[in-house]
Amino acid sequence: MGGSSRVRTRGLFVAAWLVTTLPCLVPVGAALAAEPSVPMRIDYQADTTCPSRSELIRQVLARTGQARRAQGREPAWQFAVRISVEPGRVRGSLAGHDPSGRFFDRHLTGRDCDEVVEALALILALTVDAGARTDPASSLPAPSGRESRVMPPSEAPVLPPTPSAAPSSPEPPPGRWAVGGGIHALLAVGIAPEPLPGVEAFIDAARLGASGWRPSLRASARRAQAGGMQLGGGEVSFALTVGALEACPTTVGLSRLFAVYPCAYGEWGTLRAVGSQVPEPRSVSRMWLSLGPAVRADLLLAKGLRLETRLALDVPLRRGRFWFLPEMIHEVDPVGLRWGLGLVARFR
Repeated sequence: MGGSSRVRTRGLFVAAWLVTTLPCLVPVGAALAAEPSVPMRIDYQADTTCPSRSELIRQVLARTGQARRAQGREPAWQFAVRISVEPGRVRGSLAGHDPSGRFFDRHLTGRDCDEVVEALALILALTVDAGARTDPASSLPAPSGRESRVMPPSEAPVLPPTPSAAPSSPEPPPGRWAVGGGIHALLAVGIAPEPLPGVEAFIDAARLGASGWRPSLRASARRAQAGGMQLGGGEVSFALTVGALEACPTTVGLSRLFAVYPCAYGEWGTLRAVGSQVPEPRSVSRMWLSLGPAVRADLLLAKGLRLETRLALDVPLRRGRFWFLPEMIHEVDPVGLRWGLGLVARFR
């Protein structure tokens, strides 16, 4: 009686999971079902009290004949399965990407390891084959030896899809943050009569994960300056020195290598003009306050290292005016433009 109740309860669990996930998985599985075989790599980590990786693979292969082990650096589906045992429950997660680099992840909670492994094996099978068997694990065929031929017990760590692609790994569980910093070469337009080249150094923090709310925060120090501008019968140089805070409410991951960040920022500091080759040389400093929207985009170069570009509109709250008496030689534009390019390093 107890065994019958357990099978029935497990069947209800799997059925409930299918109701929530099958609409997402069937389109992907349908696209792959026509292929004679689907190469896969599976990285499995679980508590020692949970079923082994071999049992997970046995259930996957018992449900579908489409899956096989990827050979060498062959483009393949990459899967990372994680199972943790907590008081009163077991958590499972499945993260990875298809051969084109599109990420996905699934998370579930069960009463025991057997239940969670069964659900994850079913999701894996349906991901690569929409026609996979959905029977309870207890009714699946016994091991036939196919498991050791198409998906050996030990295999190399997850590899990039092609030798030329940047190193990759499945995204970490949501909720973790990465901290880091970087440097940009920048160009500021609209502050002085001519564009001001400069440099920016910053530290930042970004929330990790393959999906969901992923904000990032950044604090920067910026310096831009240029001289030799002929104004008012003399020569003038301008220098902008500011600190800035920037917040990006989310991250738009367009692929496993490329991401875009819509942001807003504010900065404060000083804008200084120095006149020379005039009868009364002088320097003038004005308080600088500005706000504006910005967008950043970055490209993964190597683990923890990204190439980043940034474009921002600059709206000064106080438009500085500069005079070489008796005439005003310059007034800051009502809207400026900033562009930057540099490197970002982040550490988990």
